[in-house]
Amino acid sequence: MTISFISSTFDNHTSDPNDSTTVSSVAAVTGDKILFLSYWRSKAETITTPLWGSLAFTQVGSTIDTGEASLALYEANANASATHDVTASFSNFVRYNSVVVVARDSSNAVMALSSVQQQIYNSGTFS
Repeated sequence: MTISFISSTFDNHTSDPNDSTTVSSVAAVTGDKILFLSYWRSKAETITTPLWGSLAFTQVGSTIDTGEASLALYEANANASATHDVTASFSNFVRYNSVVVVARDSSNAVMALSSVQQQIYNSGTFS
């Protein structure tokens, strides 16, 4: 089994608050692992489940609250070979950074992420 990094695409919106994020033109083939990570500046706000076309992501672990901002990681396995935008909405206008990473297993097996444990940057070690 060899895991290959296929691509990454960003949506950085740190200058003006916005109420949604769109990472454009994310291409994947059937079985690829698609990861969506978003960091937003207001801890009180929430984010909707991201979508790649009509495919919903599943959250990995829980939303990490640093006290000033929040961070959430989501995953999906591409169910078809396609190119779609990845979209999600925030519960209010926020400053944020979002990234989508596409990875592929050479054996065409579905990849499972290991357990993710939330850690605040100033306590413990990162997972």
